[in-house]
Amino acid sequence: MLGFDVSEKSISRWMRHAPRNPQPAKRWLAFLRNHRQAIAAMDFFTVPTVTFRLLYCFFVIGPDRRRILHINVTRPPTSAGIIQQLREAFGYQSTDWKLRSRSGPWA
Repeated sequence: MLGFDVSEKSISRWMRHAPRNPQPAKRWLAFLRNHRQAIAAMDFFTVPTVTFRLLYCFFVIGPDRRRILHINVTRPPTSAGIIQQLREAFGYQSTDWKLRSRSGPWA
């Protein structure tokens, strides 16, 4: 999924030495439960048109029951356009956004 080839032998060797403490998983689950209302996932997907152009669909979903918060379609996205979409999705009351991307206008 991330582009790394890892053998089954490497994984089984690591799993033998992996910590058996379930506490980190519990802490992460507690974090997600406590901040459920403040977390959202967003991404682009492309849609080819009849004329072989690409449209970029931007969508934002909330983790509570996977509710769609915002969706929009644009031609090549720009940083300013994405920021405007975030404002439309979340309003102007919150400007503390954490964005993580490996491609596109943020790279």
